[in-house]
Amino acid sequence: MDIRSSSPETVARPFTALILDFFFPPRCVHCRKTGRRICRGCADAIPWIGRRGCPLCGLPSEGGGSHRCVERGRLQFIRSAAEFSGAMRKALHALKYSSDRFLADELIRLAGPHWMLPNWEFDTLVPVPLGRERERTRGYNQSLLLAGALSRSMGIPVSADALRRVRETQSQVGLSRVERKQNMEGAFRAAPMAGRRILLVDDVCTTGATLRSCAAALAEAGAAAVGALTLARAPEPGAGREEIIPSHGGIHDHPDSRQRIRNGDDPAP
Repeated sequence: MDIRSSSPETVARPFTALILDFFFPPRCVHCRKTGRRICRGCADAIPWIGRRGCPLCGLPSEGGGSHRCVERGRLQFIRSAAEFSGAMRKALHALKYSSDRFLADELIRLAGPHWMLPNWEFDTLVPVPLGRERERTRGYNQSLLLAGALSRSMGIPVSADALRRVRETQSQVGLSRVERKQNMEGAFRAAPMAGRRILLVDDVCTTGATLRSCAAALAEAGAAAVGALTLARAPEPGAGREEIIPSHGGIHDHPDSRQRIRNGDDPAP
């Protein structure tokens, strides 16, 4: 499947963003230079993962080879575009906590060349849902904004109601791997997904507990396969290795067979 991330000129950005940018030129979230929400210099300095990512769990690894990822859960793979630091960290904080919703399109555009996806067709993009209280307080779900921007560049529909939280969960920030897993167990329920190949979308992955719980709910609802795409990968509590993937009848894909999301020029190796 040939997936491309559109250039800044062709991304279908919200009309209101164009108007606001004309009258109030955006500043880089990292260095505050006027012109773009993430300037070229700060974007180039982001620690992109690209081919360094393990093709199964997505963690940066020497030479991009597989870790000894433990087979658990119903998640076939995770792909993260960058490490959670520098301009990427600041941009995601602005997207989540400063109501800069228009960052979603810019982040998807920048991340496009650094994601690698296996060679299979996706039917639906599914954003990871927030709890009702958290979404009411924030006013939006940042994962849905990212899924919408990704949909515009990939041409794959978003199913915003495919997943819902059936109970409120504690924030994962500050929790250990074990606590994160326990916090997310049974937290989601999915609409019927018979035979669909799902691509989950979220902003950050740390231990993968949230993504695994989402994948379990989608598999129970009949999904044929579930993968996950995140913008960033945060260091795991305790600096242990991620133990995520693959699953039953999953994709055993290797760096040579991974497919790029292209943005005109290939990223630096």
